[in-house]
Amino acid sequence: MSILIEGVEDAAFRKALDEIGTFAHVKNHDIVFFGVEAAGGLQRLRALRRSINQDGAVWVVYPKGARSIRQHDVTAA
Repeated sequence: MSILIEGVEDAAFRKALDEIGTFAHVKNHDIVFFGVEAAGGLQRLRALRRSINQDGAVWVVYPKGARSIRQHDVTAA
């Protein structure tokens, strides 16, 4: 499994993913974990879309309880 992590700095999270996938520099990834702090940062998803395999997935990681970004913002993006 090819994994791309962008904007997620949690060392324990990265270590756990190391056990199930690779971070090799390939053109398309099976899954992308994208960390964002505010709704405005979701614009980056358009560019990341080109980095995801056709049957791949993106997981948006944002601060729990944040008022600067909501589930609705993520879904809309």
